[in-house]
Amino acid sequence: IDGLRKLKDKVIILAVGSALRSLMNSGIKPDMMTIIDPQEIVYEQIKGFEDLTIPLCFLSTASNLTVTKYRGPKY
Repeated sequence: IDGLRKLKDKVIILAVGSALRSLMNSGIKPDMMTIIDPQEIVYEQIKGFEDLTIPLCFLSTASNLTVTKYRGPKY
């Protein structure tokens, strides 16, 4: 986390869903996040962050609930 905090304006940070909350709680807003898991429990990873403006990249297998609930850009 400390290393990312130092580099956050110098690199592109891509976060998996399970890392999103830790990053955000540490003041690090990733440039993009991704999910691939089809389980509905994945929604708990982004719950509370549905209105972020960072792109969500997902596979067709990703949790439909999570993709539907996220209101930011999606790819």
